[in-house]
Parts: sequence; C-alpha cells; structure tokens
Amino acid sequence: MGDVLGRVFAAFFGCMIMFIVPIMLIAQKQDTVRQSYIDNAVVDFVDNSKVAGKITPEAYEKLCHDIDLAHLLCEIKITHSSAYTVPTDVIDPATGYHEIATYRVDYTKEEILDEIYPASGANQDYQMKNGDYLSVEVKNITPTLGTRLTRLFQTRSSDTTLFTSYGGYVGNNMQ
Repeated sequence: MGDVLGRVFAAFFGCMIMFIVPIMLIAQKQDTVRQSYIDNAVVDFVDNSKVAGKITPEAYEKLCHDIDLAHLLCEIKITHSSAYTVPTDVIDPATGYHEIATYRVDYTKEEILDEIYPASGANQDYQMKNGDYLSVEVKNITPTLGTRLTRLFQTRSSDTTLFTSYGGYVGNNMQ
C-alpha cells in the first residue's frame, strides 16, 4: 500500500513540476520584457525632459500610458532638485569677496503635478533650469505572476520585482 501511495505521489509531483516550471520560466521572461519596456519609457521621459528643460503634461501622460501598457500597478516617483547659491556674510580673506553658500531644493511629484495641472484647469509646462537634476523611479506595487510562482520555492521573495531608476542633469552644463 505504501509503495502504491509513493508512486501516486511521485507521479503527481512530477506532473506538477512539469507544469509549474515552464509556466514559471515564461512568467519570468514576461517580467524581463516588462522591465525592459518600463526602462525605455522612463529613459525617454527623462531624456526628453532634460533636453527640453521642462515637463509637459503630454510627456507625463505618455509616461503613465507607457507604464500602464505593461499591465502592472506601478508607483512613479519624480524628483526635481534645483540648486541655488546665496552670498554669505563671511568674507574670504584670500579674495576679499563674500563666500557663497549653495542650497538644494527638492520638488516632489505632487508639487510638480500641482504646477502641471493647476486648479484653474489650464494645463501648463513645469519649467526647470539649466543644471537642475531630474530623477524618476518606477516600481511595481503588486506581485507579478513570476513573483507568485517563485514564492512556491522561495519564501523570502519580495513583491517589488520590477524597479527602474533613472535621472540626469537638465540642459547643457558646459557653460
């Protein structure tokens, strides 16, 4: 009786492995394709915004649309860092000029979207200065099929399997 039960279990386990492993490989390949697609969308958005010196409503909507085409729920984080300098009260003894302090202000996605889509209803561009830094991060917030199947074999799998981070300086910095 034990021998028959063992054979039935082995046959069942073999069928499960022959079914799950190919599906897991296909799902992981889909994750790789989705990652590449999201990477391209983010790189295009950031590069176009850096060259133009602004984020247009159309460019932001295209980024969201391109990410939605991957059929994942994703969190988009946009950060615009702007540096400005202010002369201080301290005088440099070597040069006789005021020392300069440099400060950085970070603007979040919410602040950027408030300027792009104001309450007045007329969409407008979000302007950036030469030398500012723009960065975009995108990560999935729901597990993919590949992640769920990987959890069958690994219990310490993270829900965030697709992550893209890209940024750069705005404009021509060779002044």
